[in-house]
Amino acid sequence: MFTFECKDMEMNCDYVAAAASKEEVMDMAMAHAAEAHADMLEGLSAEQTEEMNAKLAAAIKEEQTEEIVAEDVSADIDGEGEEDSEGDEEEEISEGGDADGDEEDEEETDSEEEETSEVA
Repeated sequence: MFTFECKDMEMNCDYVAAAASKEEVMDMAMAHAAEAHADMLEGLSAEQTEEMNAKLAAAIKEEQTEEIVAEDVSADIDGEGEEDSEGDEEEEISEGGDADGDEEDEEETDSEEEETSEVA
């Protein structure tokens, strides 16, 4: 969606044009200017008219559509967005036995060895 506001041309006018293409908005804005601002356009030279048209084209903004925003949000929900650093930590914990670097496993092994040596 493309939009144009007369205010962006430093006009004291609340006119807003919106359309699917930049060309449509340009046509709408020029038709509005010819009707609502004819007195201002009357004395312009060809060069001044060309400059005004370039400013008008530059003032047309492309608005982000809701569909694009919805796609970005759904990508994150589906797990296709940024990687989750918490998920990596969980993998390390499940692979290593505990988050403290396997100290607990070493203590268990030491106590098992002591029990074995007492029995023998």
